[in-house]
Amino acid sequence: MNQYSTEQGTVTIPHFSKSLLLQDLQIDANVGRMNTGSCSFDLLTRLGLFPGQPNEALAEYDTNVPLDAVVSRGNCYCGRISRHGFVFLVSKYFQHVSVAETTTGGTCFILSTTIGRFKCYEIDDRTFIHFDSGTRSSYVDIIKGQNLDDILRTARGEYHLATGASPTEANNPFAWRSMTARESLEIIASTQFYGVPNAVIYMTKSTLQKWKRINDFAYAMLETVLSVLDGLEEPAEFVSALRKLPPNIPGTRADSVARGTPAEKLALSIFLYRALSRKRIGEMSYECAFSDLSRIIN
Repeated sequence: MNQYSTEQGTVTIPHFSKSLLLQDLQIDANVGRMNTGSCSFDLLTRLGLFPGQPNEALAEYDTNVPLDAVVSRGNCYCGRISRHGFVFLVSKYFQHVSVAETTTGGTCFILSTTIGRFKCYEIDDRTFIHFDSGTRSSYVDIIKGQNLDDILRTARGEYHLATGASPTEANNPFAWRSMTARESLEIIASTQFYGVPNAVIYMTKSTLQKWKRINDFAYAMLETVLSVLDGLEEPAEFVSALRKLPPNIPGTRADSVARGTPAEKLALSIFLYRALSRKRIGEMSYECAFSDLSRIIN
């Protein structure tokens, strides 16, 4: 497999570049693991890049590598993989991540994916990745069509927020930006409309805990408000407007909701918040929900 040359003392090792891993590769889910050597060949076959597989023509290799230049770990030698390409690959098939201590006292990240398990750890300022093709999680497609730029931006703590421009004024009504020193996550979450990134979102444990607290508070507030609204009998005009609201279906156009009177505009805001609370924001078009409704409410 590695085309080892006894005369030259060289080997050929798989190279997983960023441009290669960003392609839509046809995965070979049923291929078995190699016996010994480098797990880079296991990844090569799982991605269908081995000779005789569908993606063979796309495969990349470091050829004629001298043995004394080969990076090794124990009795195994290593291929090369792009950091950004690896992040994209893992995000595409991501299922679960955990952290464990190594025997040397370091930290190892265990990334479970539908194509295999990756273990990432550092030794002497070098990052090593071990791929186990035999340990896979069950397949569940979390997010389709992920975008590497979205993955990296969300990992840096940036948010995809509404710019205030309408679709007729800008091709993209959302823009990326980071929190400033004067802003808190709570302020951004309560004052902004979010664009949905095409990415699995990586965040620190403290940030995740903040989002959970915001989520718990928001649902408690929503349930309280809805329970009050359900018991309202007056003012009659507002109660009537509430009862005329259409079902909370993402994509319902604003022009289907009456909004002439102050009571109807208030009912329209209830319609929007109910729709946003049903975790279907990704299905809502900007034109039908965010733009039209928010302009009317404001």
